[in-house]
Amino acid sequence: MDKNRISRIQNMEEIYDRVRKDIATLKEYEESGLWLQDYEADEMGELPRDLKRGVLSQDGLDEVFEESKELTSLSRRYPVITLCGSTRFKEQFMEVQKRLTLEGNIVISVGLFGHSGDDEVWTEGTKEMLDDMHKRKIDMADSIFVIDVDGYIGSSTRSEIEYAKSKGKGIKYYSVDMVI
Repeated sequence: MDKNRISRIQNMEEIYDRVRKDIATLKEYEESGLWLQDYEADEMGELPRDLKRGVLSQDGLDEVFEESKELTSLSRRYPVITLCGSTRFKEQFMEVQKRLTLEGNIVISVGLFGHSGDDEVWTEGTKEMLDDMHKRKIDMADSIFVIDVDGYIGSSTRSEIEYAKSKGKGIKYYSVDMVI
């Protein structure tokens, strides 16, 4: 049994249950009559000026309910995959991105190819920022796809793999899973 997979599913179930409960609580509040009373109190100036009141916006609540429906629908139709690997493999990044997209996945890739000519990567602080941003991309994904041409995995990619493992993400490898 894959302990990472089980842990990931358990974690996602907790989030799923919490979000569903929170959305249901907001919906109950809106429909109970208490929302209207609170809205009217706000309109009459009975609430403190510095009180955060986004929940009293009907448009705001409708937007939250609609976004919840869209996210649920989107996440069930299209898995999200973040590509990881050395940017010297630009051609393979493009190949994998195309293939995974055509297979029905949302693919998140690198923004610059430092080892393939995008010299902006090497300005002070940029590489560190891009490495951190890539971990945020991993956070947004269901899994990662490691572009390890001829088995090559550099230190940044190794760090991303370890990060993905710690977050319970699925991991596939170009050298293993890219059968052409």
